[in-house]
Amino acid sequence: MKDRETFLDVLKLMIQRISAQDRKLASQVDGSFAGVMNEVGKRDRRDISFYRWCALAAAAAAVVLGVFFTVNLVNTGRAQREVAVAAASWTKLTVPEGEHVDMTLPDGTRMYVNSGSEVEIPSVYDAEKREIRMRGEVYLEVVKDAERPFHVRADDFDVRVFGTSFNVSAYPEDGVSSVVLVEGSVSVSSAGRTMFMEPGQKMDIAGGKMAVTDVETIEYTSWKDRILITDGQPLPAIFHKLGRYYGADIELRGDVTDMMINGKLDLQEDLSSVLDNLCILLPLEYEKLKGDKYVVSSR
Repeated sequence: MKDRETFLDVLKLMIQRISAQDRKLASQVDGSFAGVMNEVGKRDRRDISFYRWCALAAAAAAVVLGVFFTVNLVNTGRAQREVAVAAASWTKLTVPEGEHVDMTLPDGTRMYVNSGSEVEIPSVYDAEKREIRMRGEVYLEVVKDAERPFHVRADDFDVRVFGTSFNVSAYPEDGVSSVVLVEGSVSVSSAGRTMFMEPGQKMDIAGGKMAVTDVETIEYTSWKDRILITDGQPLPAIFHKLGRYYGADIELRGDVTDMMINGKLDLQEDLSSVLDNLCILLPLEYEKLKGDKYVVSSR
């Protein structure tokens, strides 16, 4: 797309104009920009619209401009002032319901962001730690760095990562947050208490309390591969996840709430395709109303 190429050229030229003494910082900025622009949505089967792309490009531009401004102003007391400005420069990635993002962070960490989530990413990592802030749901494959541990901060808890793969769900409206550890090691801190997790465990966090159980981790991480595992889950829980994933309002009527389903659902291009498959497997029928409103009932 010509407009996209022009936008990229302008930003690249801006980075090139940073003085030679700031090459290291420029490289970090370029890495952040490349991570946001080249990796966003790589695994999404649907193309992000031009307007959505422009919004993401603007976020990346904010990172570049913010650090460029820092480079040109910081001369006296450079080290202290640069750290202060960089620490305050965060880019917020907002993923609306019905959208999903796959991207690589500047340190090489792979991050999948689920529908209805917000993630804040620093323009430059702190010298002693790597950190992101989030609400919603993310799956991370963290690159090991013994000198700089990776932190995921949610509203009421903090996950410290030692190089691992794990899922964090922290939707405020759910009331309960969770961390699911696939491999590696993490510690979770909340309300002044810290607990360590082992692979194959799920920790629920609510009201400062933490509880650990053994789980099949794929049930909580398969969304990143566009699959929903439904083993032993009641239909209301399944439709709650589907509604969030596709950005739709699904109303259940009749005795549908008493049904359960086992298996897996392929999260295809649109919700109607998924509902069609459910109606084949279960005695269900649905009606699509105006907008993204659906009514599901028994037949």
